[in-house]
Amino acid sequence: MQAMTSKAKRKALRKKFRPMVPEGVDVAPSSPLLRHYRKNLTGGRLVYRLAKRQKMADLRDIVLLYEKRTLGCSIAIAAVLTQLYRCQKWDPNFSSQAVAVDDILKRLFPAMATRLTWTNLRVTSVWLWAAAGLKLSSGDTPAMSTDLVGKILARATQSKRLLSECSPRRLSLLAWSASKLLSPAQFSASPAATEALSRISKASGPKLLHFTPQGLANLATSLASLGVLDASLAASLAAESSKRIGDLAVRQFTPRDYTGLLGALASSERGQEEFPHRELFAEVAGALSLPGALDGFWPQQLASLSHAYAQAGMRHGGLMSAIAAETLAKIGKFHGWALEQVSSSFEALEVENSELKEAVGAAKAKAKAAV
Repeated sequence: MQAMTSKAKRKALRKKFRPMVPEGVDVAPSSPLLRHYRKNLTGGRLVYRLAKRQKMADLRDIVLLYEKRTLGCSIAIAAVLTQLYRCQKWDPNFSSQAVAVDDILKRLFPAMATRLTWTNLRVTSVWLWAAAGLKLSSGDTPAMSTDLVGKILARATQSKRLLSECSPRRLSLLAWSASKLLSPAQFSASPAATEALSRISKASGPKLLHFTPQGLANLATSLASLGVLDASLAASLAAESSKRIGDLAVRQFTPRDYTGLLGALASSERGQEEFPHRELFAEVAGALSLPGALDGFWPQQLASLSHAYAQAGMRHGGLMSAIAAETLAKIGKFHGWALEQVSSSFEALEVENSELKEAVGAAKAKAKAAV
């Protein structure tokens, strides 16, 4: 009889000693993760395994199998949050896994509050970014509390030296995360978050030269939505953006960047007698009035663009004509609110366009008849 090879011996041993579920762990015996379960797994290997999970069920199982080690490691918590954010894109069954998401977040949030003392700027920024990107459809799934967001922001901005050395991208992501996780009312009620955004604003000013157009727009939009975009930073943002309009040597603004930046500047300066950013708005209007410049704008972005100019009280004939022509070309793709916003913006600026007015009226009548 031929002797068994080493490979056959290992296979026979695996059959004889099937992986057992650790005591007190709510994981199905059929879980494939049990085959590679190791009780004393190092932190680096744990983070590596977490980063490989692309399905919500597998992520939940590995968190439960290594719960104590995961919740005791700041980087592992960041890895879990990042994979949650990615699973909602990759896993087609993510929307039906509300119970698993709820189970993970209920374990993570208290651990995050406990681990704050041992975290740094890099880890806390990942925590905030991943949590801000989660779209929780279930009302039972816990959202991060205002108090916890404030504490994490305070920890992230605690060191002036690290904040001054922070990359422009991380600064804009911190501001964006705060605006997504906190409503204006929640932000106003959190002194820690208010102080943290003030530090981010001060650290961003000297670095605007190194921000990408998306970073400039995200920073302006985030601070304006929370009501903390001060006049000096707004002026610096406008001046830096003005230098880049039409400069082919640098990365250009996308439609999303234009609408975000202009909308933020217009809303932050609302109510002033003289709009301070007229030069930037005039340069943008001139650039977007060129043939084909608005081709890449979505209907919602056209509505936001016209609304920004209406808020600023700036009427530019060439841009308004271009917006009207593009709206007529894409009118079938407009939502009712977007058409209403374009129409009200033209009225506020006292711009007459009979063709657009008739088309908007016909679209409203058609939508009303369909109800």
